[in-house]
Amino acid sequence: MSDYEIEKYKEEYIDDQVKIGKEVSKEWNYYGQTDVEGLKQAYSQDTFDPDTRLYCFKEGKMVSFVTSQILPMGEDGIKSASIRFPLSLPGHEEVFDLLMNEIFKVLTEKEVQTIVANITDSWGDFPKKAIEYGFEKISDAGKILEIKVEDLEIIEGYEQVKPYDKEKDLEELTEIFVRELNMTEEQAKQNFELIDTHESVIAHLVLRDEGKIVARTYMANTQEEERKQLGYIYSTDSNYQNILLSKIAEICKEKGVKKLQVALFGNLLPTLEIYLNLGFELKATTERFEKKL
Repeated sequence: MSDYEIEKYKEEYIDDQVKIGKEVSKEWNYYGQTDVEGLKQAYSQDTFDPDTRLYCFKEGKMVSFVTSQILPMGEDGIKSASIRFPLSLPGHEEVFDLLMNEIFKVLTEKEVQTIVANITDSWGDFPKKAIEYGFEKISDAGKILEIKVEDLEIIEGYEQVKPYDKEKDLEELTEIFVRELNMTEEQAKQNFELIDTHESVIAHLVLRDEGKIVARTYMANTQEEERKQLGYIYSTDSNYQNILLSKIAEICKEKGVKKLQVALFGNLLPTLEIYLNLGFELKATTERFEKKL
């Protein structure tokens, strides 16, 4: 293992990070390797911590990396972090152990108490690795659904859909999420903070009528250019819902996107019927693992 060297994040590492991510996960469903521009945007945020991205090199060549993110403190006072397990080029699988041990040290030094990993069974041996590293399966954490963009009808009014404006929209959307999703005010605000800073989000959209928010959602990159991820669709009625989706469909057509996927977790799981009624098909179940440090 002495042949391998670990480095913390530098912007010059992004290109190789993306190449490795796409290569290793090319046969995996719903992994979502963010592209170069998306990572640069995310890693330029004030909340980005370069200590939480580690890169492994051999003879000057990047062969593996691991990413984590410290999460906003919850009401329980427990400091948590999410993690995506190391991705390694063929022939360098042994560095998985090295990077996992190092990222555990980093998170421990930052006083993280719980590490969370959401994994599907299509991601190589990640479920097995989670158990080996002391993670415990907590629940079936999410449902992943998908629809073809060509199946979305475009109707009039989508021009009224506007980009999310934190100063203008946050307070009202927080009230909506507390009411509709049974979130606390703190949880709702944390949700929007994560959307604001998440490396893959490319559009966060809001529709107002007579001054009030009547629909919203967001769209994010996945590892495939032709597939994007869609966030929770809030709408006060089906017409506003269809107007919002019409805007999404227009964006997708401009970008050459063929499919939309939805990943439902936590408080969003009860909204499953919304997407089934829209024609989305259930494709996979995600498992939640947790480890105490």
